[in-house]
Amino acid sequence: MTDYYLRAPDADTLQSALIEVGAAQLVDGALVPLEGEDAIDIIGVWYERTGGTDEDPVYTAVPGYHGNVRSVAPITWPETVEAMEPTTPWRVWG
Repeated sequence: MTDYYLRAPDADTLQSALIEVGAAQLVDGALVPLEGEDAIDIIGVWYERTGGTDEDPVYTAVPGYHGNVRSVAPITWPETVEAMEPTTPWRVWG
């Protein structure tokens, strides 16, 4: 299994890339992984705490639209998507 932590400029770009590489398909308008091949976790816009207090925290959006893919085979991603290698991923597979 290979895990990919992805960032794209927006939701449409990420969805198009997932379909283009064969990791997902649209079924009745919903993005679903190909059966038996991949698992997909769409995170979307992610916010990190950037200041404030415990009573009044301030959060800022991290640039991009995020998603994770677990694949049984290596995937070559299009240039529209960045495959990152985070030190501490926001979400991981169980």
